[in-house]
Amino acid sequence: MERIIKQTENYTIFEDVFEGVVLTFRRWHHVAEGADILFTDAFAMACGYASKNDMIASTIGENGKKEIIARFGYLPQWVRWYDDGSIYFVGDTCKVVGEA
Repeated sequence: MERIIKQTENYTIFEDVFEGVVLTFRRWHHVAEGADILFTDAFAMACGYASKNDMIASTIGENGKKEIIARFGYLPQWVRWYDDGSIYFVGDTCKVVGEA
């Protein structure tokens, strides 16, 4: 059951259930493909990992994490999930960098 948390002219943030876990999503009004998901331990567990740190270690590794931090200046709290299953870190302005 979807529950809207915040709505602006650019995006809507809402909670919904995925794989039995309540996750937070951000849908940009001007982006047709994919959805942003708050990068939390709950999200990582819904994807089959023990935690978000385990997900990073098992996918992009420590070097990938350092590259993402170098590009953004921080580790973004959102990832974009595309229909083909690819996942990328995204910033607050819809910028996509790196693969998780």
